[in-house]
Amino acid sequence: MNLGRLQFSMPTDEWLSKATAPPLVQMCRLDAEVAGEVANLPDTFHRDPADRIIVATARLREATLVTADLKIIESNIVRTL
Repeated sequence: MNLGRLQFSMPTDEWLSKATAPPLVQMCRLDAEVAGEVANLPDTFHRDPADRIIVATARLREATLVTADLKIIESNIVRTL
């Protein structure tokens, strides 16, 4: 049964290491500025704490968020691809 999970052609830990290597990915800290932005997101927005942190971080970094999450896309509070 396929639950829509990713399938890799290499061990998962190896794929993650390559997929998150600079300059492709920049690690961002969860700091007071991000926490403040999370608190300022509309109450009607996604209730998932991880999604709220991701969106808040993208907004502060003025980054485009790559997502298939319709709640995030349809919110129009962050640029999405």
